[in-house]
Amino acid sequence: MRKSFNILIGLLGILFLIVVILSVLKWKMLKNTFFSYSFIDIVNFIATLLIGFFLTYIIAVPLQKEIKEKDILSETIIEVQKDLAAIMEYLYKIKGQMITVQQREYILTLSKITDKDINFLKNMPFKNKVIAENISNIVKIRGDFSFILTGDNLVANQPIADVYIETCSLQYYQLKQQLMECRVNVYTA
Repeated sequence: MRKSFNILIGLLGILFLIVVILSVLKWKMLKNTFFSYSFIDIVNFIATLLIGFFLTYIIAVPLQKEIKEKDILSETIIEVQKDLAAIMEYLYKIKGQMITVQQREYILTLSKITDKDINFLKNMPFKNKVIAENISNIVKIRGDFSFILTGDNLVANQPIADVYIETCSLQYYQLKQQLMECRVNVYTA
């Protein structure tokens, strides 16, 4: 948004310079009519400014609100991705080790944090049906991932098996793909 605003200001500046240059070059033609404004011309100018201001305000305020909602949704998706990445990094870090009670609690805590972020994402109001469908898919896949992550294979004094990590990885990548699809749909929808 800021880049397009800078481009718009640049184009208006160039247009202003062209008008000033043409006015200087054609001053002899303009000087007779330059200072002769009637009351109707002034009223027309003020009405045009007011209409332009109000139309810009009517268009800009809802657009800014929509952009802010998209940014919040995108940031929430990024946070969920970071939470999931932290879980998978930790699982790979302790791969093959015996699970201690503290490690199990840490994984469960990370899972609860991710659930809270996804719950926040689920409770956001969506106007777009595609995004709402993406969020429902994310919630479903997250439920499957959570079931595998915190299920029977996460028991204290048991080793972290390769099969457990592969199953978690498969669900993680499906969830990551759905999150990326949702993030793309936020800005394209």
